[in-house]
Amino acid sequence: MGECQPAKQLGQIREAVEDIQRKSSFGASRNLQVPDKQLESVSSWTRSTATAEDETGDVEEAEDGSQDPTSSPWNFPNLILNEAASSSLQPRPSAPRSRPAPHINLPETLPSTSRSQLLRILDTWSFDANSLSPAEIRGSLHVLLAVYLEYTPGFTQKLAGLGAVGPEQCLQSLVDTLEVAYDQRNAYHNFRHAVDVVQALYTMLSHEGLVPPLAWVLQKESASNSADFWKRQPVGRIGSLLDEMSVWALLLAAAGHDVGHPGLTNAFMVNARTPIASVFPDGALLENFHLVTFTRMLREHGFEKMVDGDPAFRQVLVEAVLATDMARHFPIVEELNRLASKWATAPEDDPHNPDEHLAAKLLITAGLMKCADISNPSRPHHISLTWSSCLLNEWARQAALEADLRLPISVVTLDPADKRAQAKSQIGFTTLFVLPLFTVMEQLSPKAFQPFADNCRLGLKTWQQVLEQIDSRIPLPQPAVPTHPKPRPLHPSTTSSTDAILAQHPTDIPQDTSSLLPPDETIFSP
Repeated sequence: MGECQPAKQLGQIREAVEDIQRKSSFGASRNLQVPDKQLESVSSWTRSTATAEDETGDVEEAEDGSQDPTSSPWNFPNLILNEAASSSLQPRPSAPRSRPAPHINLPETLPSTSRSQLLRILDTWSFDANSLSPAEIRGSLHVLLAVYLEYTPGFTQKLAGLGAVGPEQCLQSLVDTLEVAYDQRNAYHNFRHAVDVVQALYTMLSHEGLVPPLAWVLQKESASNSADFWKRQPVGRIGSLLDEMSVWALLLAAAGHDVGHPGLTNAFMVNARTPIASVFPDGALLENFHLVTFTRMLREHGFEKMVDGDPAFRQVLVEAVLATDMARHFPIVEELNRLASKWATAPEDDPHNPDEHLAAKLLITAGLMKCADISNPSRPHHISLTWSSCLLNEWARQAALEADLRLPISVVTLDPADKRAQAKSQIGFTTLFVLPLFTVMEQLSPKAFQPFADNCRLGLKTWQQVLEQIDSRIPLPQPAVPTHPKPRPLHPSTTSSTDAILAQHPTDIPQDTSSLLPPDETIFSP
Protein backbone atom coordinates (compact mmCIF):
# COMPACT_ATOMS: atom_id res chain seq x y z
CA MET A 1 0.00 0.00 0.00
CA GLY A 2 1.38 3.41 -0.96
CA GLU A 3 1.19 6.47 1.24
CA CYS A 4 -2.37 7.82 1.18
CA GLN A 5 -2.90 10.92 -0.94
CA PRO A 6 -4.30 13.21 1.82
CA ALA A 7 -1.35 12.32 4.05
CA LYS A 8 0.97 13.27 1.23
CA GLN A 9 -0.89 16.56 0.90
CA LEU A 10 -0.52 17.28 4.61
CA GLY A 11 3.20 16.60 4.37
CA GLN A 12 3.41 18.99 1.44
CA ILE A 13 1.63 21.70 3.43
CA ARG A 14 3.87 21.18 6.48
CA GLU A 15 7.00 21.34 4.33
CA ALA A 16 5.81 24.37 2.38
CA VAL A 17 4.79 26.35 5.46
CA GLU A 18 8.11 25.66 7.16
CA ASP A 19 9.93 26.56 3.94
CA ILE A 20 8.14 29.90 3.63
CA GLN A 21 8.90 30.71 7.26
CA ARG A 22 12.56 29.86 6.73
CA LYS A 23 13.18 31.61 3.42
CA SER A 24 10.92 34.63 3.41
CA SER A 25 10.19 37.60 5.61
CA PHE A 26 6.54 36.63 5.08
CA GLY A 27 6.63 33.98 7.81
CA ALA A 28 8.35 36.16 10.37
CA SER A 29 6.21 39.23 9.78
CA ARG A 30 2.94 37.32 10.05
CA ASN A 31 4.03 34.87 12.74
CA LEU A 32 2.89 31.72 10.95
CA GLN A 33 3.00 28.90 13.45
CA VAL A 34 1.76 25.37 12.83
CA PRO A 35 1.79 23.53 16.17
CA ASP A 36 2.58 19.81 15.96
CA LYS A 37 -0.57 19.00 17.90
CA GLN A 38 -2.71 20.74 15.31
CA LEU A 39 -0.89 19.08 12.43
CA GLU A 40 -1.30 15.71 14.14
CA SER A 41 -5.06 16.28 14.32
CA VAL A 42 -5.10 17.11 10.63
CA SER A 43 -2.97 14.04 9.95
CA SER A 44 -5.44 11.75 11.72
CA TRP A 45 -8.23 13.31 9.71
CA THR A 46 -6.41 12.80 6.41
CA ARG A 47 -5.79 9.16 7.23
CA SER A 48 -9.48 8.65 7.92
CA THR A 49 -10.49 10.18 4.60
CA ALA A 50 -7.85 8.52 2.43
CA THR A 51 -8.92 7.35 -1.00
CA ALA A 52 -8.89 3.58 -1.45
CA GLU A 53 -5.80 2.27 -3.21
CA ASP A 54 -5.08 -0.95 -5.01
CA GLU A 55 -2.14 -3.21 -4.26
CA THR A 56 0.19 -1.16 -6.43
CA GLY A 57 -0.63 2.00 -4.52
CA ASP A 58 -2.46 3.66 -7.40
CA VAL A 59 -5.53 5.67 -6.49
CA GLU A 60 -8.73 4.20 -7.88
CA GLU A 61 -10.43 6.35 -10.49
CA ALA A 62 -14.08 7.26 -10.55
CA GLU A 63 -16.40 4.86 -12.33
CA ASP A 64 -16.86 7.19 -15.27
CA GLY A 65 -13.12 7.36 -15.81
CA SER A 66 -12.75 11.02 -14.88
CA GLN A 67 -10.75 12.09 -11.89
CA ASP A 68 -12.57 13.12 -8.74
CA PRO A 69 -11.57 16.78 -8.39
CA THR A 70 -11.18 16.43 -4.64
CA SER A 71 -8.47 13.83 -5.18
CA SER A 72 -6.23 16.38 -6.87
CA PRO A 73 -3.20 17.29 -4.75
CA TRP A 74 -4.12 20.94 -5.34
CA ASN A 75 -7.66 20.65 -3.88
CA PHE A 76 -6.93 20.16 -0.19
CA PRO A 77 -9.60 22.69 0.92
CA ASN A 78 -12.26 20.68 -0.93
CA LEU A 79 -11.26 17.56 0.97
CA ILE A 80 -11.63 19.61 4.13
CA LEU A 81 -15.05 20.84 3.01
CA ASN A 82 -16.22 17.28 2.39
CA GLU A 83 -15.07 16.27 5.86
CA ALA A 84 -16.83 19.25 7.44
CA ALA A 85 -20.07 18.32 5.72
CA SER A 86 -19.85 14.58 6.40
CA SER A 87 -18.97 15.03 10.08
CA SER A 88 -22.01 17.22 10.69
CA LEU A 89 -25.25 15.77 12.01
CA GLN A 90 -27.05 17.85 9.41
CA PRO A 91 -27.66 16.61 5.85
CA ARG A 92 -25.47 17.69 2.96
CA PRO A 93 -26.77 20.43 0.66
CA SER A 94 -29.58 19.13 -1.50
CA ALA A 95 -27.99 20.33 -4.76
CA PRO A 96 -24.40 19.08 -4.96
CA ARG A 97 -22.16 20.53 -7.61
CA SER A 98 -21.71 18.65 -10.86
CA ARG A 99 -18.45 16.97 -11.83
CA PRO A 100 -16.23 19.06 -14.11
CA ALA A 101 -15.36 17.87 -17.58
CA PRO A 102 -12.15 15.83 -17.91
CA HIS A 103 -9.08 17.89 -18.66
CA ILE A 104 -7.90 17.93 -22.28
CA ASN A 105 -4.34 19.04 -22.99
CA LEU A 106 -3.66 21.64 -25.64
CA PRO A 107 -0.77 21.18 -28.03
CA GLU A 108 2.44 22.81 -26.78
CA THR A 109 2.00 25.71 -29.19
CA LEU A 110 -1.18 27.22 -30.55
CA PRO A 111 -1.70 27.45 -34.31
CA SER A 112 -0.80 30.91 -35.56
CA THR A 113 -4.43 31.63 -36.46
CA SER A 114 -5.63 30.73 -32.97
CA ARG A 115 -2.87 32.79 -31.37
CA SER A 116 -3.67 35.86 -33.46
CA GLN A 117 -7.36 35.51 -32.63
CA LEU A 118 -6.57 35.27 -28.93
CA LEU A 119 -4.32 38.31 -29.11
CA ARG A 120 -7.23 40.32 -30.56
CA ILE A 121 -9.60 39.01 -27.87
CA LEU A 122 -7.12 39.85 -25.11
CA ASP A 123 -6.21 43.30 -26.42
CA THR A 124 -9.30 45.06 -25.08
CA TRP A 125 -10.80 46.07 -21.75
CA SER A 126 -13.98 44.37 -23.00
CA PHE A 127 -12.31 40.98 -22.48
CA ASP A 128 -15.07 38.55 -21.45
CA ALA A 129 -13.60 35.40 -19.91
CA ASN A 130 -17.04 33.86 -19.42
CA SER A 131 -17.77 33.89 -23.15
CA LEU A 132 -14.73 31.79 -24.14
CA SER A 133 -14.44 28.04 -24.59
CA PRO A 134 -12.23 26.04 -22.20
CA ALA A 135 -9.54 25.78 -24.88
CA GLU A 136 -9.70 29.53 -25.53
CA ILE A 137 -9.50 30.45 -21.86
CA ARG A 138 -6.54 28.10 -21.35
CA GLY A 139 -4.88 29.46 -24.47
CA SER A 140 -5.47 33.02 -23.26
CA LEU A 141 -3.44 32.46 -20.11
CA HIS A 142 -0.65 30.78 -22.04
CA VAL A 143 -0.50 33.60 -24.60
CA LEU A 144 -0.35 36.35 -21.97
CA LEU A 145 2.51 34.71 -20.09
CA ALA A 146 4.31 33.46 -23.20
CA VAL A 147 4.29 36.90 -24.85
CA TYR A 148 6.15 38.34 -21.87
CA LEU A 149 8.69 35.52 -22.01
CA GLU A 150 9.19 35.74 -25.75
CA TYR A 151 9.43 39.50 -26.24
CA THR A 152 11.19 40.70 -23.09
CA PRO A 153 14.81 40.85 -24.32
CA GLY A 154 17.01 38.26 -22.63
CA PHE A 155 14.36 37.17 -20.14
CA THR A 156 14.06 33.56 -21.34
CA GLN A 157 17.82 33.22 -21.02
CA LYS A 158 17.63 34.72 -17.54
CA LEU A 159 15.10 32.07 -16.48
CA ALA A 160 17.24 29.37 -18.04
CA GLY A 161 20.11 30.66 -15.94
CA LEU A 162 17.91 30.11 -12.88
CA GLY A 163 17.45 26.46 -13.79
CA ALA A 164 14.27 26.55 -15.88
CA VAL A 165 15.11 23.99 -18.58
CA GLY A 166 13.00 24.99 -21.55
CA PRO A 167 10.99 27.84 -19.94
CA GLU A 168 8.37 27.70 -22.72
CA GLN A 169 7.67 24.01 -22.03
CA CYS A 170 7.67 24.64 -18.26
CA LEU A 171 5.13 27.40 -18.81
CA GLN A 172 2.80 25.23 -20.91
CA SER A 173 2.90 22.48 -18.29
CA LEU A 174 2.20 25.02 -15.53
CA VAL A 175 -0.82 26.45 -17.37
CA ASP A 176 -2.28 22.98 -17.96
CA THR A 177 -1.86 22.11 -14.28
CA LEU A 178 -3.38 25.40 -13.15
CA GLU A 179 -6.52 24.69 -15.12
CA VAL A 180 -6.94 21.37 -13.31
CA ALA A 181 -6.08 22.90 -9.94
CA TYR A 182 -8.88 25.47 -10.13
CA ASP A 183 -12.27 23.97 -9.30
CA GLN A 184 -14.47 24.61 -12.32
CA ARG A 185 -17.58 23.91 -10.23
CA ASN A 186 -17.08 27.23 -8.44
CA ALA A 187 -19.32 29.87 -9.96
CA TYR A 188 -16.80 32.67 -9.39
CA HIS A 189 -13.45 31.54 -7.96
CA ASN A 190 -12.51 29.36 -10.92
CA PHE A 191 -9.93 29.26 -13.71
CA ARG A 192 -11.81 31.88 -15.73
CA HIS A 193 -11.51 34.33 -12.84
CA ALA A 194 -7.76 33.69 -12.70
CA VAL A 195 -7.36 34.38 -16.42
CA ASP A 196 -9.55 37.48 -16.13
CA VAL A 197 -7.28 38.82 -13.37
CA VAL A 198 -4.14 38.11 -15.42
CA GLN A 199 -5.62 39.90 -18.46
CA ALA A 200 -6.61 42.93 -16.36
CA LEU A 201 -3.17 43.08 -14.76
CA TYR A 202 -1.40 42.68 -18.10
CA THR A 203 -3.43 45.56 -19.55
CA MET A 204 -2.54 47.78 -16.60
CA LEU A 205 1.14 46.86 -16.86
CA SER A 206 1.01 47.57 -20.59
CA HIS A 207 -0.17 51.12 -19.84
CA GLU A 208 2.74 51.39 -17.42
CA GLY A 209 5.13 50.44 -20.25
CA LEU A 210 6.27 47.28 -18.47
CA VAL A 211 5.00 44.51 -20.79
CA PRO A 212 4.87 44.22 -24.59
CA PRO A 213 1.63 45.79 -25.89
CA LEU A 214 -0.53 43.08 -27.43
CA ALA A 215 -1.33 45.29 -30.43
CA TRP A 216 2.41 45.54 -31.12
CA VAL A 217 2.80 41.77 -30.76
CA LEU A 218 -0.08 41.15 -33.15
CA GLN A 219 1.38 43.53 -35.72
CA LYS A 220 4.86 42.02 -35.39
CA GLU A 221 3.60 38.46 -35.76
CA SER A 222 1.48 39.36 -38.80
CA ALA A 223 4.56 40.75 -40.61
CA SER A 224 7.06 37.93 -40.89
CA ASN A 225 9.88 40.25 -41.98
CA SER A 226 9.46 42.65 -39.05
CA ALA A 227 12.74 43.19 -37.22
CA ASP A 228 11.45 45.51 -34.51
CA PHE A 229 11.94 44.57 -30.88
CA TRP A 230 10.14 45.71 -27.77
CA LYS A 231 11.85 47.78 -25.11
CA ARG A 232 10.55 48.67 -21.67
CA GLN A 233 9.38 52.28 -21.44
CA PRO A 234 8.33 52.79 -17.79
CA VAL A 235 5.70 55.44 -17.23
CA GLY A 236 6.29 57.38 -14.03
CA ARG A 237 7.57 56.08 -10.72
CA ILE A 238 5.57 52.85 -10.67
CA GLY A 239 7.45 51.65 -13.70
CA SER A 240 10.79 52.47 -12.11
CA LEU A 241 9.95 50.33 -9.07
CA LEU A 242 9.17 47.11 -10.93
CA ASP A 243 12.01 45.36 -12.74
CA GLU A 244 11.55 42.52 -15.22
CA MET A 245 11.56 39.75 -12.62
CA SER A 246 9.09 41.63 -10.41
CA VAL A 247 6.67 41.96 -13.33
CA TRP A 248 7.02 38.24 -14.04
CA ALA A 249 6.34 37.42 -10.38
CA LEU A 250 3.28 39.66 -10.45
CA LEU A 251 1.86 38.00 -13.57
CA LEU A 252 2.41 34.53 -12.15
CA ALA A 253 0.86 35.56 -8.83
CA ALA A 254 -2.25 36.68 -10.67
CA ALA A 255 -2.48 33.29 -12.36
CA GLY A 256 -2.14 31.34 -9.12
CA HIS A 257 -3.67 33.66 -6.54
CA ASP A 258 -6.82 31.54 -6.00
CA VAL A 259 -5.50 28.09 -6.92
CA GLY A 260 -7.40 25.30 -5.17
CA HIS A 261 -10.13 27.68 -3.98
CA PRO A 262 -13.06 25.71 -2.49
CA GLY A 263 -15.68 28.31 -3.41
CA LEU A 264 -16.09 29.21 0.26
CA THR A 265 -14.89 32.11 2.37
CA ASN A 266 -12.34 32.28 5.16
CA ALA A 267 -15.21 32.85 7.59
CA PHE A 268 -16.81 29.57 6.59
CA MET A 269 -13.56 27.65 6.99
CA VAL A 270 -13.13 29.08 10.49
CA ASN A 271 -16.76 28.67 11.57
CA ALA A 272 -16.84 25.07 10.32
CA ARG A 273 -13.65 24.40 12.32
CA THR A 274 -11.99 22.86 9.31
CA PRO A 275 -8.47 21.49 9.85
CA ILE A 276 -6.99 24.06 7.47
CA ALA A 277 -8.14 26.76 9.89
CA SER A 278 -5.75 25.20 12.42
CA VAL A 279 -2.91 25.08 9.90
CA PHE A 280 -3.23 28.85 9.35
CA PRO A 281 -4.62 30.19 12.64
CA ASP A 282 -3.60 33.82 12.13
CA GLY A 283 -6.14 34.61 9.42
CA ALA A 284 -6.08 34.80 5.62
CA LEU A 285 -6.09 31.01 5.65
CA LEU A 286 -7.19 30.59 2.03
CA GLU A 287 -4.71 33.18 0.76
CA ASN A 288 -1.93 31.43 2.67
CA PHE A 289 -3.07 28.11 1.26
CA HIS A 290 -3.07 29.50 -2.30
CA LEU A 291 0.43 30.86 -1.75
CA VAL A 292 1.81 27.61 -0.36
CA THR A 293 0.14 25.54 -3.07
CA PHE A 294 1.21 27.74 -5.96
CA THR A 295 4.78 28.04 -4.68
CA ARG A 296 5.07 24.27 -4.63
CA MET A 297 3.46 24.08 -8.06
CA LEU A 298 6.09 26.44 -9.47
CA ARG A 299 8.83 24.25 -8.05
CA GLU A 300 7.34 21.13 -9.58
CA HIS A 301 7.17 22.73 -13.03
CA GLY A 302 10.80 23.72 -13.38
CA PHE A 303 10.85 27.10 -11.63
CA GLU A 304 12.28 25.97 -8.28
CA LYS A 305 15.49 28.00 -8.53
CA MET A 306 13.49 31.08 -9.44
CA VAL A 307 11.35 30.58 -6.32
CA ASP A 308 14.17 29.63 -3.97
CA GLY A 309 17.10 31.51 -5.47
CA ASP A 310 15.66 34.96 -6.17
CA PRO A 311 14.51 36.71 -2.97
CA ALA A 312 13.06 39.64 -4.93
CA PHE A 313 10.86 37.31 -6.98
CA ARG A 314 9.64 35.58 -3.85
CA GLN A 315 8.87 38.82 -2.03
CA VAL A 316 6.67 40.07 -4.88
CA LEU A 317 4.94 36.69 -5.23
CA VAL A 318 4.15 36.55 -1.51
CA GLU A 319 2.91 40.14 -1.25
CA ALA A 320 0.79 39.92 -4.40
CA VAL A 321 -1.07 36.76 -3.36
CA LEU A 322 -1.64 37.84 0.25
CA ALA A 323 -2.88 41.26 -0.89
CA THR A 324 -6.00 39.59 -2.29
CA ASP A 325 -7.25 39.02 1.26
CA MET A 326 -10.10 41.55 1.48
CA ALA A 327 -9.47 41.89 5.22
CA ARG A 328 -6.35 43.84 4.23
CA HIS A 329 -8.17 46.07 1.73
CA PHE A 330 -8.57 49.23 3.79
CA PRO A 331 -5.07 49.13 5.36
CA ILE A 332 -3.55 48.76 1.88
CA VAL A 333 -5.61 51.65 0.47
CA GLU A 334 -4.61 53.78 3.47
CA GLU A 335 -0.92 53.01 2.86
CA LEU A 336 -1.32 53.82 -0.84
CA ASN A 337 -2.84 57.19 0.07
CA ARG A 338 0.12 57.95 2.32
CA LEU A 339 2.49 57.00 -0.49
CA ALA A 340 0.59 59.25 -2.91
CA SER A 341 0.90 62.18 -0.49
CA LYS A 342 4.61 61.50 -0.10
CA TRP A 343 5.20 61.29 -3.85
CA ALA A 344 3.35 64.57 -4.34
CA THR A 345 5.91 66.36 -2.16
CA ALA A 346 9.03 64.30 -2.94
CA PRO A 347 9.57 64.03 -6.70
CA GLU A 348 12.38 61.46 -6.40
CA ASP A 349 13.05 58.43 -4.22
CA ASP A 350 15.90 58.55 -1.75
CA PRO A 351 18.67 56.47 -3.38
CA HIS A 352 20.29 55.94 0.02
CA ASN A 353 17.22 54.27 1.54
CA PRO A 354 16.80 50.78 0.01
CA ASP A 355 14.26 49.76 2.65
CA GLU A 356 12.02 52.63 1.61
CA HIS A 357 12.35 51.60 -2.04
CA LEU A 358 11.44 47.98 -1.23
CA ALA A 359 8.44 49.03 0.87
CA ALA A 360 7.12 51.20 -1.97
CA LYS A 361 7.69 48.40 -4.47
CA LEU A 362 5.75 45.83 -2.44
CA LEU A 363 2.96 48.31 -1.76
CA ILE A 364 2.60 49.09 -5.47
CA THR A 365 2.63 45.35 -6.12
CA ALA A 366 -0.27 44.95 -3.71
CA GLY A 367 -2.17 47.86 -5.27
CA LEU A 368 -1.85 46.56 -8.83
CA MET A 369 -2.83 43.04 -7.81
CA LYS A 370 -5.87 44.27 -5.92
CA CYS A 371 -6.98 46.45 -8.83
CA ALA A 372 -6.85 43.47 -11.17
CA ASP A 373 -8.57 41.17 -8.67
CA ILE A 374 -11.61 43.45 -8.17
CA SER A 375 -11.65 45.05 -11.62
CA ASN A 376 -15.01 43.58 -12.68
CA PRO A 377 -17.04 46.76 -11.91
CA SER A 378 -14.77 48.72 -14.26
CA ARG A 379 -15.47 46.42 -17.21
CA PRO A 380 -18.32 47.10 -19.68
CA HIS A 381 -21.65 46.65 -17.95
CA HIS A 382 -22.67 43.31 -19.43
CA ILE A 383 -19.38 41.80 -18.24
CA SER A 384 -19.68 43.38 -14.80
CA LEU A 385 -23.23 42.03 -14.56
CA THR A 386 -22.14 38.49 -15.41
CA TRP A 387 -19.34 38.43 -12.83
CA SER A 388 -21.64 39.90 -10.19
CA SER A 389 -24.18 37.15 -10.84
CA CYS A 390 -21.44 34.51 -10.63
CA LEU A 391 -20.37 35.76 -7.21
CA LEU A 392 -23.94 35.93 -5.92
CA ASN A 393 -24.51 32.34 -7.04
CA GLU A 394 -21.36 31.19 -5.27
CA TRP A 395 -22.43 32.99 -2.10
CA ALA A 396 -25.93 31.52 -2.36
CA ARG A 397 -24.43 28.04 -2.43
CA GLN A 398 -22.31 28.81 0.63
CA ALA A 399 -25.32 30.22 2.49
CA ALA A 400 -27.26 27.03 1.75
CA LEU A 401 -24.37 24.93 3.04
CA GLU A 402 -24.07 27.08 6.16
CA ALA A 403 -27.78 26.66 6.79
CA ASP A 404 -27.51 22.88 6.38
CA LEU A 405 -24.59 22.78 8.81
CA ARG A 406 -26.27 25.21 11.22
CA LEU A 407 -23.41 27.67 10.89
CA PRO A 408 -23.71 31.48 10.94
CA ILE A 409 -24.54 32.88 7.50
CA SER A 410 -21.32 34.75 6.70
CA VAL A 411 -21.98 35.99 3.16
CA VAL A 412 -24.34 38.48 1.55
CA THR A 413 -27.50 36.57 0.73
CA LEU A 414 -29.08 38.16 -2.30
CA ASP A 415 -31.30 36.42 -4.80
CA PRO A 416 -29.37 36.64 -8.10
CA ALA A 417 -32.72 37.20 -9.81
CA ASP A 418 -33.37 40.34 -7.74
CA LYS A 419 -31.87 42.89 -10.12
CA ARG A 420 -32.58 45.85 -7.87
CA ALA A 421 -30.74 44.31 -4.92
CA GLN A 422 -27.90 43.33 -7.23
CA ALA A 423 -27.57 46.88 -8.54
CA LYS A 424 -27.55 48.30 -5.00
CA SER A 425 -24.92 45.75 -4.00
CA GLN A 426 -22.67 46.67 -6.92
CA ILE A 427 -23.09 50.39 -6.26
CA GLY A 428 -22.12 49.88 -2.63
CA PHE A 429 -19.14 47.66 -3.42
CA THR A 430 -17.80 49.96 -6.12
CA THR A 431 -18.27 53.08 -4.00
CA LEU A 432 -16.73 51.63 -0.85
CA PHE A 433 -13.99 49.36 -2.21
CA VAL A 434 -13.21 49.64 -5.91
CA LEU A 435 -13.33 53.34 -6.74
CA PRO A 436 -11.18 54.53 -3.79
CA LEU A 437 -8.53 51.97 -4.77
CA PHE A 438 -8.57 52.94 -8.45
CA THR A 439 -8.55 56.63 -7.52
CA VAL A 440 -5.42 56.40 -5.38
CA MET A 441 -3.67 54.34 -8.07
CA GLU A 442 -4.62 57.10 -10.51
CA GLN A 443 -2.95 59.61 -8.19
CA LEU A 444 0.20 57.47 -8.08
CA SER A 445 0.31 57.01 -11.86
CA PRO A 446 -1.96 59.61 -13.52
CA LYS A 447 -0.94 59.06 -17.13
CA ALA A 448 -1.18 55.27 -17.08
CA PHE A 449 -4.06 54.69 -14.65
CA GLN A 450 -6.54 57.45 -15.46
CA PRO A 451 -8.35 55.37 -18.14
CA PHE A 452 -8.95 52.57 -15.64
CA ALA A 453 -10.24 54.95 -12.96
CA ASP A 454 -12.50 56.62 -15.54
CA ASN A 455 -13.89 53.24 -16.55
CA CYS A 456 -14.58 52.51 -12.90
CA ARG A 457 -16.51 55.77 -12.57
CA LEU A 458 -18.43 54.94 -15.73
CA GLY A 459 -19.26 51.48 -14.38
CA LEU A 460 -20.59 53.00 -11.17
CA LYS A 461 -22.67 55.51 -13.12
CA THR A 462 -24.13 52.72 -15.24
CA TRP A 463 -25.19 50.69 -12.21
CA GLN A 464 -26.77 53.83 -10.74
CA GLN A 465 -28.71 54.36 -13.98
CA VAL A 466 -29.91 50.76 -13.88
CA LEU A 467 -31.14 51.21 -10.31
CA GLU A 468 -32.90 54.47 -11.20
CA GLN A 469 -34.67 52.87 -14.15
CA ILE A 470 -35.76 49.89 -12.06
CA ASP A 471 -37.11 52.22 -9.36
CA SER A 472 -38.91 54.33 -11.95
CA ARG A 473 -40.89 51.27 -13.07
CA ILE A 474 -42.14 50.46 -9.58
CA PRO A 475 -45.74 51.74 -9.35
CA LEU A 476 -46.23 53.89 -6.30
CA PRO A 477 -49.22 52.99 -4.09
CA GLN A 478 -52.21 55.32 -4.18
CA PRO A 479 -52.09 57.74 -1.24
CA ALA A 480 -54.60 56.88 1.45
CA VAL A 481 -56.39 59.35 3.70
CA PRO A 482 -53.90 59.95 6.50
CA THR A 483 -55.00 59.27 10.04
CA HIS A 484 -52.25 61.55 11.36
CA PRO A 485 -50.96 64.89 10.08
CA LYS A 486 -47.61 63.28 9.23
CA PRO A 487 -46.78 59.61 8.86
CA ARG A 488 -44.22 58.38 11.32
CA PRO A 489 -40.83 58.16 9.55
CA LEU A 490 -39.05 54.84 9.36
CA HIS A 491 -36.18 54.40 11.78
CA PRO A 492 -32.83 54.72 10.00
CA SER A 493 -31.89 51.19 11.04
CA THR A 494 -34.93 49.70 9.31
CA THR A 495 -35.62 49.28 5.64
CA SER A 496 -35.97 52.30 3.35
CA SER A 497 -39.35 53.50 2.09
CA THR A 498 -38.52 52.15 -1.35
CA ASP A 499 -37.74 48.76 0.17
CA ALA A 500 -41.09 48.88 1.92
CA ILE A 501 -42.78 49.43 -1.43
CA LEU A 502 -40.80 46.52 -2.85
CA ALA A 503 -42.01 44.28 -0.07
CA GLN A 504 -45.61 45.15 -0.97
CA HIS A 505 -45.18 44.89 -4.74
CA PRO A 506 -42.36 42.43 -5.44
CA THR A 507 -43.79 41.32 -8.76
CA ASP A 508 -43.69 44.83 -10.19
CA ILE A 509 -39.92 44.61 -10.70
CA PRO A 510 -38.98 43.16 -14.08
CA GLN A 511 -36.72 40.12 -13.65
CA ASP A 512 -35.19 40.62 -17.09
CA THR A 513 -33.49 44.00 -17.00
CA SER A 514 -31.92 43.79 -20.43
CA SER A 515 -34.27 46.50 -21.66
CA LEU A 516 -33.10 48.75 -18.83
CA LEU A 517 -29.41 48.46 -19.48
CA PRO A 518 -27.73 51.40 -21.18
CA PRO A 519 -25.51 50.59 -24.13
CA ASP A 520 -22.05 49.33 -23.18
CA GLU A 521 -19.30 51.88 -23.50
CA THR A 522 -15.81 52.27 -22.17
CA ILE A 523 -13.50 55.22 -21.82
CA PHE A 524 -10.83 53.35 -23.74
CA SER A 525 -10.23 50.03 -25.42
CA PRO A 526 -6.48 49.48 -25.57
